Amino acid sequence: METIKQKVISITVENRDAINVRRMAWKPALEFIRKFGAHAAAIKSVILPSAKGEESMIRFNVATLLDKLQDIIAGSEDLATHLIEHSTGLLAKEVAELDTLVAVEVLNAAIALNMGPELKNSLLGIGKTLSALFPSASRTNAGENSTPTT
Repeated sequence: METIKQKVISITVENRDAINVRRMAWKPALEFIRKFGAHAAAIKSVILPSAKGEESMIRFNVATLLDKLQDIIAGSEDLATHLIEHSTGLLAKEVAELDTLVAVEVLNAAIALNMGPELKNSLLGIGKTLSALFPSASRTNAGENSTPTT
């Protein structure tokens, strides 16, 4: 059996104890994924499809963006605070009082630990295992009289 090591990134801050950043516990991580999905959907709702030849450009529906901008910004703040709180043990009040550079460095460390390649590879492994349990319709012989699904 493989030993899983809890990595810690320590952020040294002048005139205070170092801030230790770790991977989140399971329940806060699931809550973060749920919040992240909702936030991503809000952002996606204001992005227009790329025009032919403009695949590298992101175009926004300005009216929709302006309507949702406050929610998108609030969602970003909520995601960042959730990630910092649950990766460090700091309270929301303490997170709010961090120097901007310190907060960004802590957030960067939390993202690296909670969304890094180790976790991504583990989640991909789960996805592959589960997909093997549910073969797609293209791999099964449904027969002549079956009705295709869309």
